[in-house]
Amino acid sequence: MENIFKLLEGVTMAKTERDVTSRPKVFREDVIKGMKFAFDRICLRDGLEQHDIMFLQGMKVICENAILKIEEALDLIEQYSQIDESHHKAWCLDQVTRKLTGETYPAFIQYCKTGEDGVTYSWDEGIPP
Repeated sequence: MENIFKLLEGVTMAKTERDVTSRPKVFREDVIKGMKFAFDRICLRDGLEQHDIMFLQGMKVICENAILKIEEALDLIEQYSQIDESHHKAWCLDQVTRKLTGETYPAFIQYCKTGEDGVTYSWDEGIPP
């Protein structure tokens, strides 16, 4: 299994380092194509157990979902980050946080509000532009 991760890491790094100046959507498509190629190539190898193949297929879905979340967050940043006023920027940050954390948003916010030594912080959801 360790060799599988090394191969995946190599293919993914080659794809992500190739062109970091492209638009996020094009970048995402390249990364997903590279991952699919790597996963499919690994799954075709002889000697892999069925549970290994199922694990790899699950990892492929997880990686694709993570890339989609990142793309959505980058779209929000591109669209709203240049709007003046701190309450609008706070809203943009909150929306990006929601996209990236998904169902775990409430737990993440609670974690951010809880400081060391019992200090409690606030979380500003901002105002939509």
